[in-house]
Amino acid sequence: MKRQQYSRSIKQSRKRLWFIAVVFLSLVAVGYVTLIYLTAVKGKQATFSHSEQRALDSTPLASVTNTDRFNGAQPFDIVVGETNEGELGYAFVPIDSEDEDIRYVPADSGLSNEDIIAIWSSQCRSCTLIDLQLGIDEDVLLWELIYYDENQRYTFDYYTFRNGNVYEQFKLKTK
Repeated sequence: MKRQQYSRSIKQSRKRLWFIAVVFLSLVAVGYVTLIYLTAVKGKQATFSHSEQRALDSTPLASVTNTDRFNGAQPFDIVVGETNEGELGYAFVPIDSEDEDIRYVPADSGLSNEDIIAIWSSQCRSCTLIDLQLGIDEDVLLWELIYYDENQRYTFDYYTFRNGNVYEQFKLKTK
């Protein structure tokens, strides 16, 4: 009788030990993934404050409302802000070169994000938008749309900032 009680308590102890081990390893895995994510985001945003200051010093922008990264052939920080007159503008700050000029464009010199979404959605009615951001490629200002198309392909569309013409498109198939 004592032998059965003893073996039950050993089995329960082993189950508890396995449970604790699984919980511990799960917490370690979540912590590791979080650390990797934070490191990646920190690396992306590390240039933002410097790019914002460069944009404020070199363009008509007087305040910054948003900064984002565009990774094309050359990476750029896109600084969005307002002038002293309250006009919206975009500064394209090259990351790899301090000597290269910052390109500034007033927002009203091209299409707005609402205009681009209207153009895109009229061409792709059953698509799901993931992201929209400004970009630049070989001195051409672009809107980058990332979405899932009607066939569930991960798609990148690039429209010109000035007139909304299609510049380039990439579709990635999923299995």
